[in-house]
Amino acid sequence: MVTINALSAADSVIIPVQAQYLPAKGMTQLVQTISRVKKRINPNLKIDSMLLTLVDTVIASESYKTFVTDLQSDIKTVLYDRPTVATKEYFKGKYVKVDDVPTLIDDSTANKIYKYLIRNYYIDDDDKVTDV
Repeated sequence: MVTINALSAADSVIIPVQAQYLPAKGMTQLVQTISRVKKRINPNLKIDSMLLTLVDTVIASESYKTFVTDLQSDIKTVLYDRPTVATKEYFKGKYVKVDDVPTLIDDSTANKIYKYLIRNYYIDDDDKVTDV
């Protein structure tokens, strides 16, 4: 709860993470929490940077490069696993759960979703998803 309260009041976050597997997995969970807080509570929250700590310079070789590459891939999956463009066509034909019942999004509903996103600045004039 302390983490969520702190993120709710923060403007930005610097995430220190040890250059090891388990701390990196924990950092991935923290990034997911930050994403949820940004979506629901604090839309201005942003990640300024991630700071790798306790890096052994003697061992910083091929295994370190692999670690950093895997870490970047995990972060990208967590942060960017969402569409960058939202159009009526994107929503049409997809299913969503309404009261636990899968419901097909038809043309009319897709149009309403699209208009809602524009009206609330979730997408810009070029249909690109904004940071709002």
